[in-house]
Amino acid sequence: MENVDSLSLVEEIGSLSKEGLILYSLNEKRITYSNPAATEMTGLMGNASQKEVFSLLLTLEQSELEHLKKYYFEVLEKSTTQVQVRIPGQAEGERYLSCRGYLISDAGIIAVVIRNITEAHQHKEYLLKYTMKKNNLLDTLVHHI
Repeated sequence: MENVDSLSLVEEIGSLSKEGLILYSLNEKRITYSNPAATEMTGLMGNASQKEVFSLLLTLEQSELEHLKKYYFEVLEKSTTQVQVRIPGQAEGERYLSCRGYLISDAGIIAVVIRNITEAHQHKEYLLKYTMKKNNLLDTLVHHI
């Protein structure tokens, strides 16, 4: 009964949160819970099988996949870690997600809190681009003086 109450509490918090929350069962090798925000960010539903998780992972570039693999083993080793992932998209464009994983070893679950950092990443890229333009302009002016 305690587990049911705990899960309903997690579901209630998850439904209110703008951050994504995914619970992955290590024993069942599937997602056992995904709140609406996580489903919107990743496309993975609350009962996603290992096959569905792998189909999402196959959309990633090889370097991103290797990065996530290290992240998975780091969560198992250290009980918590953080990673940023770029998910390619067609019509909606690519998304950047920040994921913090927590190992709940007694329950055999990895809890992943997900934040969409796409806007922040795009803003950073914009600033870098215009900083380079400014530096080039200043170099040109200094050269002509």
